[in-house]
Amino acid sequence: MSAKTYRTVPVRDLSSDELLELSKKQKLSLSREDMEVVQQIFREIDRDPTDVELEVIAQTWSEHCKHRIFSASISHSVNGGAPVEKKVASYPNGLKRVPVVFPKAWDFMENKKLARAGKEGAVKLVAEGLIGGKVVTRHEVRPSRRAEKIRLSLDREEGVELCANGSDVFAVVAEVTDSRGTVKRLNDEELVFSVEGPAELLTDSPDGTLTQPVKWGSAPALVRLGAKPGTVTVRASVKHPGSQKPVSGVLKFDTKAPGLNMLFTEDAVGKAKKGAAAPSSAEAPASEREKSLQTELEKVRHELNKLRNDKVSAQQSHFE
Repeated sequence: MSAKTYRTVPVRDLSSDELLELSKKQKLSLSREDMEVVQQIFREIDRDPTDVELEVIAQTWSEHCKHRIFSASISHSVNGGAPVEKKVASYPNGLKRVPVVFPKAWDFMENKKLARAGKEGAVKLVAEGLIGGKVVTRHEVRPSRRAEKIRLSLDREEGVELCANGSDVFAVVAEVTDSRGTVKRLNDEELVFSVEGPAELLTDSPDGTLTQPVKWGSAPALVRLGAKPGTVTVRASVKHPGSQKPVSGVLKFDTKAPGLNMLFTEDAVGKAKKGAAAPSSAEAPASEREKSLQTELEKVRHELNKLRNDKVSAQQSHFE
């Protein structure tokens, strides 16, 4: 169990001026009226908020989110149980449509009990927004399990083309997830990125790879497209592999020729690199086929280890 990474912020007994000063100190950008409503909420549930909760409220109530204007009711259920519905409240002389709080909604031991019984799929939190009794929005959250996969995605706006112009740079984001795709937010692995095809990583490493720490479940890498169109393959693997570690992730995408004539060619760009000694056969990078087989072997080892873990879990449940 990792050390506690949040702190409790006393707000229930603060004066109006002290609440405003707290907002400024924490850079919450909440007004005096906003902070008074926050205070009223936590007085009602008889505790003080954490710094994480205050930050979430500040983000949710920010001007661009517009979450203040939702005027309906929220239905909340745990692990498929009966839903509990609450009306979105408005406070007199304060902020309208404040967040709906369901105290003690999550039971860790119940989660653990279901998981040990082989019912991990039943463990979830579901929130639904209703207007006139009709569900208009729904959000489902599941706890993350063992880190098993690395999911890669290309971070770009819709409609933006991947042009091989030798200068465009895109971010590739790697997320460490469990078998269902839930991000492991507290994972602290280091990931090694590599690129094949007409592109390169923005890195100082001589071998062209990039090592990035995972923060809040993800790690980014910047990829610069080359001047020739083709298929680009991005890989991300844990720096220290093992049978308990997540399987490497692979992302492939195609680049297209730019619509304008380029003022340079890929060959001209490569002349500066010709002086470097060619790698020996022992140092030559693994082929696409070899890397594919390595990834498949990694998956097989991971599945074998999962079967062993399931067997041990079943034995533990038998003796409990």
